[in-house]
Amino acid sequence: MADRAYNFAAGPAVMPETVLKKAQSELMNWHGCGMSVMEMSHRGSQFAEIHAEAKERVRRLLKVPETHEILFMQGGATAQEEGLLWLHGDFETVETDGYRLQNGFYEYEKIAHRGDISLYA
Repeated sequence: MADRAYNFAAGPAVMPETVLKKAQSELMNWHGCGMSVMEMSHRGSQFAEIHAEAKERVRRLLKVPETHEILFMQGGATAQEEGLLWLHGDFETVETDGYRLQNGFYEYEKIAHRGDISLYA
């Protein structure tokens, strides 16, 4: 397709046309179930299959051991950085290096409502 734009920015990226065409063909009727993935319940059996297969593929491709859980979470860099701080648990001092982690810290502090955390950058 000669008139396709190529996005090399952070976030969404260029996808192969074969992938886009497959998604287009399954958009209205995913695997013959009569509805789109966007229309199905996240608790339904069809979506459970999609989720299980995605987890298995990630586990296999990244060699994630069975002792670790795979989470699919929405959000960009700020959400990921804030999540790292939440995973750290109960703490009083956070050492940060760079703007992105400092930003995540400030977001964490807003949500956690804690005034006893010191930031060292």
